[in-house]
Amino acid sequence: MLRDNKKPQTSVAVLLIVLFLFADLALPSAIPEWKELENSPSVNRVISNVSPAADTYIDSFNPTDNFEQAQNGTLEGGTSSPTRLLFSFNMSFGSTDTIHSATLSLKCGSDATGSTDIAIYSAAITSSWNVSEVTWMNSATNVLWNSPGADGSTERGVWEPPHRAAANGTMLINVTAHAQQAASSNQNTLELLIASEGEEYSCAMNDSTIIADRPSLILDTSSSAAGNGGSVSADFVEEGAALMTGDFILMAEKNPTLSYNSLVGDGVEFQLSLDPDFKAFADLSWHYSTMQNSFSTSSGSGTFVVPSGDELSNGSVVFYRVRSIDSTDTLSDWNDSYFLLPTLLVTDNGDGTATIEIDADDMGLTDDFIEDAQVDQRSINQKFGSNDKMEVMMSTNKESLVHMRLHLDQIGLHSNATIQSAEINLTRFSTSGAPELSIHEVNTEGVWIEDDTTWRRSDSSTLWDDGGRGLLSVSSDTMVGTSSSTDKSFEITDAIQGWIRDGASGSKDFMVIGRSDTGSYSSSGLQGINFYSSESSDDAKKPNFELTYSWSSNTTIGTPTLTGPEQGKAVWDQVGHNLSGNSTPSLTWASSSPPLPPSTSYDILFQIATDQFFRDIVNQVDTRTDSNFTSSQGIFNLTGVDELTTGNMYFWRMSHVDNDGLRGEWSYSNFLVSGLSSTWLGDDRYEFRLRDGNGTTDGLYPECDDTYIDSGSPNTNYDGETEMQISYNTWPSETSVLFNCNLVANLLPNGYAVESAHLSVKLADYPLGSPNVAVWESRQHNWSAEDATWTTYDGVNNWGLAGAKGWERGSLIDSATIGSSYTAGDTVEWNVTLGVQNAMREDRAVDFLIGVTGVGTGSDRDIQRVIGHNFPLCMSQVLTHYRITQFQPLH
Repeated sequence: MLRDNKKPQTSVAVLLIVLFLFADLALPSAIPEWKELENSPSVNRVISNVSPAADTYIDSFNPTDNFEQAQNGTLEGGTSSPTRLLFSFNMSFGSTDTIHSATLSLKCGSDATGSTDIAIYSAAITSSWNVSEVTWMNSATNVLWNSPGADGSTERGVWEPPHRAAANGTMLINVTAHAQQAASSNQNTLELLIASEGEEYSCAMNDSTIIADRPSLILDTSSSAAGNGGSVSADFVEEGAALMTGDFILMAEKNPTLSYNSLVGDGVEFQLSLDPDFKAFADLSWHYSTMQNSFSTSSGSGTFVVPSGDELSNGSVVFYRVRSIDSTDTLSDWNDSYFLLPTLLVTDNGDGTATIEIDADDMGLTDDFIEDAQVDQRSINQKFGSNDKMEVMMSTNKESLVHMRLHLDQIGLHSNATIQSAEINLTRFSTSGAPELSIHEVNTEGVWIEDDTTWRRSDSSTLWDDGGRGLLSVSSDTMVGTSSSTDKSFEITDAIQGWIRDGASGSKDFMVIGRSDTGSYSSSGLQGINFYSSESSDDAKKPNFELTYSWSSNTTIGTPTLTGPEQGKAVWDQVGHNLSGNSTPSLTWASSSPPLPPSTSYDILFQIATDQFFRDIVNQVDTRTDSNFTSSQGIFNLTGVDELTTGNMYFWRMSHVDNDGLRGEWSYSNFLVSGLSSTWLGDDRYEFRLRDGNGTTDGLYPECDDTYIDSGSPNTNYDGETEMQISYNTWPSETSVLFNCNLVANLLPNGYAVESAHLSVKLADYPLGSPNVAVWESRQHNWSAEDATWTTYDGVNNWGLAGAKGWERGSLIDSATIGSSYTAGDTVEWNVTLGVQNAMREDRAVDFLIGVTGVGTGSDRDIQRVIGHNFPLCMSQVLTHYRITQFQPLH
């Protein structure tokens, strides 16, 4: 046989096998770069096609009908008779799986003869529903939707970017975000709500007789764990700000550059909309992503310019949202925000300035530019915000005032804008008497709500005092109110420049009043002006805002330092050693702190007033036009026509102005020109008698206050009472008096000091039980007469020990036994020199506690009805070469 004639080949085969094995083992060492192949983990992607477990549609035109067995579901948007589709798909995926994409496939058609454009939106249904019972009104029998059509915030999630179509056919709706959320939450089903905007379409449902037309869910999945979607931040505009071009003539940016930073992930999506729910048929295809569009990207950041053809419109509030996508195709949550594109009427004045004129509501935005509301003490619960008129009026004991709000953030002023002028123009309906109105900034923005505010409330639920007067800040301008006056504007230039200096964000609130906080009401009849409000039907009569601006090379400007007189202190005329208020003081300033020589680079604006809000201005200087002084002098001698009047606390302020008209921040100070004069007592001793308000004509300085506290009613405040008690009884209970007087404004010139000081009170009745009444120095200096009780010093915070007997009770200064020889009208006096000297040395108000000694033992004893509050405890003090012998009550 042939096989028998061949030589055996076994040895050769074995040799070849050995050689191959040797070569295989030797190859890695023979070739240093050789690397053995590693097994790469493989991701097996699976495409699934899932039919609905349940589907139906709901119809607002037939709000109580159920359509479970309908072969076709209607998709109709708009507001007249919208419909929606509901689907439920079984889910066999969880948090250990990745859903790379999910697409709802619908076969839809329209019979429309005109436009057939449709935008189809999807949202996850987040509450339960019963397919055989669900209607437009109900999720199940006898169970209402929170909002009809499953539109409540607890019933659906956010709408995803729409699928847009204009022809019959298969609609492929991206529902990836909903499916990923369902899987990450290990939900058994994916519940979808489908809505639309545009033309009406009919879509085949799962009961369709045409099997190929039935809806399905197409899933692209893998068994690997999903990522978290990553994160990203949009950075092209601040929330709620106007988005403007960089041009001098203010103009909204209709083709904005979308930008992002801090990307953690592989991609970014933006969507813009004219609707906060991102569901508006007027939206263009404002859906852009780094996966589909040409973004410029670099190191976690990127930009994209909205292309021509997709430009936005002026007079729009544009909502936008952004999200990231990671390497597993997982989407992050959306981050929402919005910006403004105002319609502006801007005039180029041809001199480097431009002027904007804005009516109350002509920028085309959701919120009116000007809001206003009257609050009225005569009708404390009435809402006036929707009235077409608003009045600032005073009767003999009541008043009304007006709150105004300018939504300045709608304008989009640049940070380098210098405000040359800004004013609010009002149209008068009527004038009563000859009032003087003033417009003021406020210390807190955004407190009141136009349609809800009243004299008692800032909104529907929040109480405030005196129509919001507690918000009052500095005045910007005044308006003369005679019926023949042509004055109809408030100049608010400084307030608007300050708004820019503070960051140019948010709104700016103002208050229009007819009297200062301590000013008088009308002496007879009504005094005030009735204006047309922003609710007027006549646009020509609505409030109007006019602003002229320029661009400045500077965006900051230094502030002057006010160096004299010393803030809050008195200025004295000295004749020998007799002292009286100095009505011709010298005001001094420097350029910055620490004090440097006055600046020669700026002009100065100067104002001095008799009130802290600068409503009652008695003198003002603008060194650009006035010659009272120059900015480089650093001193203004108030002599001649500039002389002041004794008996006033004066408030003054200065700000710098550069060559471009840019105003700096105000610097503030104040000083007292006392109405008091010292009395010579003989030798080298003189006396001042100080009591609450007797140093000024308005009765405000010195500032003294008092109240009493009662252990028998430990949570009751007695500041409203006209008489006080210092007592002990065997119930047991006791009462003590708190007394404070701020003498800082009455500090004496150098070379004088307190020699002695006495505190006196006048009895309203004879004493009981010959009490020994002591005065202690108080270490608690911020107690409140309006709120203090036996338990707390301000209505909230407790004393160290109840009754001010803890750490706050200092040394006993003096005591006096008030026996049977005293009667009503007598004065009791204590030597309080130590307490006054300590307060003067520490530059603070003096505080005393007055009470009965030896409480807890003995019989009842008290000083009944010590006069207080309406007749405040009064102080006198004796200074070196001066003597303050007593503190007397007002009579």
